[in-house]
Amino acid sequence: MSRFPARRALGAVALAGLLSAVAPACGSAAGEPTGYDPTMPPTTAPHTTLTSVDGTWDVALWVFPDPPRKGTNDVVFRVVDGAGTPEDGLAVGTQPWMPAHGHGTAAVPAVAAQGDGLYWAMPVSLYMAGRWELRTTIAGDVTDRVVFMVDVP
Repeated sequence: MSRFPARRALGAVALAGLLSAVAPACGSAAGEPTGYDPTMPPTTAPHTTLTSVDGTWDVALWVFPDPPRKGTNDVVFRVVDGAGTPEDGLAVGTQPWMPAHGHGTAAVPAVAAQGDGLYWAMPVSLYMAGRWELRTTIAGDVTDRVVFMVDVP
């Protein structure tokens, strides 16, 4: 038993206070609604559209919610060929990466094909404010990549 029980109790209270102050800054709880309805295609303009590095595909990106939030987000990609034809049957993967800090996230989003060139990535954990890259790989007859920038307030 400690000779100073009051100090031990005060230390525990201080530690609990510190943890409760830090925990909310680490992101929001999983399962918060994002506003994306996977039964319907996006109806708003995409967040951005880029051509893949080797020019194989044009890829549109939607982030839900928009603007993205610190915590859990959903991302939808629409992949089309050079003629604008939606590309189904591709293997799409994305990894969030924070270039300013040189780290990604431990959670790799699952990507589900939805038809008409749409691919839904969820959950996309953007657990800190700042600029994130969504390093995205698209594989079909060829493999190509695209890197989207997403700013989290």
